[in-house]
Amino acid sequence: MGLEADIENREGFIHFRVKGVFKHSEINSELIDVFGKMVESVKQYDCFRVLLDTRELDYEINVLERFKIGEYISKIWRKEFIEIACLRCADKTDDFTETVATNRGSVFKFFNNEKESIDWLKE
Repeated sequence: MGLEADIENREGFIHFRVKGVFKHSEINSELIDVFGKMVESVKQYDCFRVLLDTRELDYEINVLERFKIGEYISKIWRKEFIEIACLRCADKTDDFTETVATNRGSVFKFFNNEKESIDWLKE
């Protein structure tokens, strides 16, 4: 099973839900496609705040992969001025990807609580 994305335009933000299994070999194909769909939806709805919901995503990635994902987030979303709240499962607590993306100029923050992530997006 690969990655799937559901997109919902909500009041003030886009809810972008990613589901499936993510393996490190998919970084250069499926993940890039999913991120591209997010950029397309931002432009389509003219809404630059995104709730990236990864709670239904099964993934295990190492430090180098987290670094590369943070770099890629910054590369594509910084130039679009997109604010991203990334909602993840409570058992995922490593913020390295957030640190990499933020240090490179992106507005990207991890959350384990949906209400907190939505409140942050609406600030």
